[in-house]
Amino acid sequence: MDKATESRALRNAALDATDRYVLHDYPLTPYGRMRVEHYRQQLRDWPQSEGFPDPETMPQADTWSDYKPAVEPVPEGALR
Repeated sequence: MDKATESRALRNAALDATDRYVLHDYPLTPYGRMRVEHYRQQLRDWPQSEGFPDPETMPQADTWSDYKPAVEPVPEGALR
């Protein structure tokens, strides 16, 4: 496998790993959703960038769990 093919495989794996974050019901803040969409677009654009296929130039993911909305605890007895 040549370097470009390997790099595309890495890119595709990164896209696959972020698929769930763009699902409508996945709990992300609006800012987090925007960040993941931007990251995915950077991944799609990477093969046309100057640094491709060097894996060091591949866009880096954020820590997506940082963008989960705060969950308020359910008051005791509320679900009875």
